[in-house]
Amino acid sequence: MPEVLASTLTREHAAEITKLEREELERLARIYKAARVELFARLADAAPEKFTAQHYRATLAQVEAGLRVMRDRLEGEFGPAIDRAADRGVEQLLEQISFFERVGEFRDGAFGRIQLGALRRVSRELLADRFESSVQTFGRALLGDVQRRLGVHMAMRSRWSEMASDIAGRLERSAIAGARWKAERIVRTELHHALNHGHQASLEAAVETLPDLRRQWDSTLDARTSDVCKALNGQVRALREPWVYEGRSIMQPPARPNCRAQIVPYRDAWPSAS
Repeated sequence: MPEVLASTLTREHAAEITKLEREELERLARIYKAARVELFARLADAAPEKFTAQHYRATLAQVEAGLRVMRDRLEGEFGPAIDRAADRGVEQLLEQISFFERVGEFRDGAFGRIQLGALRRVSRELLADRFESSVQTFGRALLGDVQRRLGVHMAMRSRWSEMASDIAGRLERSAIAGARWKAERIVRTELHHALNHGHQASLEAAVETLPDLRRQWDSTLDARTSDVCKALNGQVRALREPWVYEGRSIMQPPARPNCRAQIVPYRDAWPSAS
């Protein structure tokens, strides 16, 4: 199995993406806190003595409206971060090719300057639908958790104060706290997805100059590495050829939520990074 190339550059770039993750997750915490406060304020606006089916529907509508605001904030706040990760993916891969190729048009950066604008546009176009879908899925999952808890209170004929206490207490510790973790996972996974979209766009542009250019799967190997990334680490494929793991075709990382694997460029003529 070929050795993974550009390992030093890959570690440096992974550290940059980790820094970007931390910045965005801090912003996520602020969005989460604001959404929680607004949600509880909505629930407190009307406090009936008994929690009935009518109250259930009205409360669910309030929760859905609050989640819609949170989803909109996620898309608005993290859209630029996804774009920056895609941009960095373009720059990373061109730097890696330059590092190993040592020819003038790569070494002096002319290739990167010529292609960068077009590559960024391509990578961003590929990202838009996926990120929006992830955020919408997150919102639907949280709404489902809230809906189940409200159904329990309706069946128990709970008082409004009991329902509100549950929402603010046990539900916060389980469903809402869990949803925050899911949102963090979305941000982390989509940043790496954006990074690799930038890599792929750069490879497809660079292959015109380097016809034998291929791509290699580069996993971060530690105690958190998944079985799929352990198996695919170092495997080389053509630019549009998928990797296969247990019958599943994977066009590029991430292979799963929180996956940290990256695409790196590969040519047989390049020296091993061992």
